[in-house]
Amino acid sequence: MEAPIEIKINSQVLEKIIIQSLEQSIPVNKNQKNDSEYLKCVGSKDTMEILGIGKRAFENLVCSHILEPMQMGSGFKIPLWQLEEFQKSYKGMDLSTYEKCVIAKEKVDAATSTKD
Repeated sequence: MEAPIEIKINSQVLEKIIIQSLEQSIPVNKNQKNDSEYLKCVGSKDTMEILGIGKRAFENLVCSHILEPMQMGSGFKIPLWQLEEFQKSYKGMDLSTYEKCVIAKEKVDAATSTKD
C-alpha cells in the first residue's frame, strides 16, 4: 500500500497570495451582515504554488471535483476558503492519481452526508 501524500503549505507564498487576493477581492453577497466581507480567490498557478503541487496533480483535483474553480475572465479562480476546506477534509489521504482522487472524494462525500 502506498503512503498517503501530505500537502505542506509554504507560509510565505500563502501570505503573498492572500495579500494579492485582498487587492483583487470580489464581493460575496450584498445581503451579508457585513458588506465589507469578500471572497478572496486565487488563480490556478497560485493554487498549485500554495499546495505545492504540479499541473497534473492540480488537474486530477479539478477533474475529480475535489476542487471546483470558477471561470472568471480568461482563467479560473479558486476561493481560498475552498483550499482551506480541502486541506481539512483530505488530510492524510492519498491523492497521487486521478483514480485515488475519485475514491477520496467519495469517502469525504459519504462522511459529509452522514453528518447532515
